[in-house]
Formats: sequence, C-alpha cells, structure tokens
Amino acid sequence: MEDPAPQAHEETTKDTDSRRVPDEDSRRGEPEQRDDTASKERQANNEDYSMNKMFIGGVSRDTTNEMFVAEFSKFGEVVDSVVMRDKFTGVSRGFGFVTFKTNEAVSRVLSSQV
Repeated sequence: MEDPAPQAHEETTKDTDSRRVPDEDSRRGEPEQRDDTASKERQANNEDYSMNKMFIGGVSRDTTNEMFVAEFSKFGEVVDSVVMRDKFTGVSRGFGFVTFKTNEAVSRVLSSQV
C-alpha cells in the first residue's frame, strides 16, 4: 500500500514553487526609481546629466525646494533638484541633490567658497 504523505508533499512543493518570489533588487531593499517625466524627456533626447548630479549636505530644516533651486541656479542651469524630507513630518532631512545641465556648473560649485 502506498503512503499518501509523499503525494501531499509533492503538491505542497508545487504550490511553494509556483509562488512569485521578489526579484533580487527588491529583496535588498533597493529604492525604486521615481517616475520623473523630465528624466524620461532627457532620455528621449539622449541627454545624460548623471555626471552632473551633486549631493548637497548641511541643508537647513527650513529650506524649501524653491530656495534650493534659487541658490544653485547662480552656478548654472539646474535641470533637477530635490530636498530630501521626512516622510511623516515633511521637514528637511538636511540634505538634497541638484543636477546641472553642464559640467562647468558643477565645477563652479566645487570651486566656490562657502
């Protein structure tokens, strides 16, 4: 007489194997890229500003996105900027990112005296 347990085990294994497993990036907790229309337009126009993106630390808690852009526009055309904010309070986390259109603008920021 055959033991029904192995058959039950096979069915359980099939159910387990058919489950959708998250891809490797999502298991690592990698952040998803934000849906950015401007970014998609730049890609369509073959414009790559990835080497012109700067991390900016020491940002005041009171800094608005408009203030951030106004300050860095002095150095050149800003194509993207973001002040990182606490998701619960909306208060600045003290850093942000700014992307310039040209490498020259990045050089001007780096050579400026703060």
